Amino acid sequence: MAVLQAPQMLDAGFPHGFLDRNGGVSTGPFDSLNFGSLAPPTPSNEHLHDDPQRVAANRRVACEWVGLAATTPVAEVRQTHSAEIRVLGPGQDPAPLSQELADGLIALPGAFPVAVRTADCVPVLLADPTSSIVAAVHAGWRGIVAGIVPLALDQMVGLGAKRESVLVAIGPHIRPRVFEVGPEVAGKLADASSPEVHFRWPNHPSGMHVVDMARALRHQLGKAGIDHGRLFDTGGCSFSEKDRFFSHRRDKGVTGRHWALIAPGKPQ
Repeated sequence: MAVLQAPQMLDAGFPHGFLDRNGGVSTGPFDSLNFGSLAPPTPSNEHLHDDPQRVAANRRVACEWVGLAATTPVAEVRQTHSAEIRVLGPGQDPAPLSQELADGLIALPGAFPVAVRTADCVPVLLADPTSSIVAAVHAGWRGIVAGIVPLALDQMVGLGAKRESVLVAIGPHIRPRVFEVGPEVAGKLADASSPEVHFRWPNHPSGMHVVDMARALRHQLGKAGIDHGRLFDTGGCSFSEKDRFFSHRRDKGVTGRHWALIAPGKPQ
């Protein structure tokens, strides 16, 4: 197993990590560290259904790898490519949130860890050392267009975080060389961030438009008050690095999910 982490967040005392696909117990298309849903399969998610006991075992291992107790409850939501965000308070039971439709979670001091699942979209973790407030956000292109990451930052500030001290980490996701989209999607991302996120590779065989979601997020966060020194990108392309990552696009929908996990630290 590899856990990708942001040095600034480690130095500030936040248990966190972006997990790759190795070191778990799942098999088949979910091999091996899959964090798919623990819920029973439905017609809409049957293609994601792994053995719940294996998923639970993967979660225990991951918690230990980021420095938490294996049995630590972790809050998640039902992700829908929205700009909806939920807040987890101190001591609050995270289980009911698993039925909430949202794509971001904020954890207040004393709350349980929060996590999002990805398999090409961008996982983003935010942490404020001054207040100990943290957030985990699932940002696909629709979420970026809707501004979910700056919105999470604004909500953190509204809850007591200091904008000038918030740290941000961007995790592995599909990178621009292989993220081909139509002109409508490319235009929406450019309008929501900067024209530089949309381009075409010279002599690209498909002639398709490509977009850079990390660049779009850096632009949005810069406008929201996050300077370059407080933003860390772990690198990693979910599509191109099959041995390291799951990819919904590459694997045609039948694949596992990664975890991006963070726990509140101790206020400074």
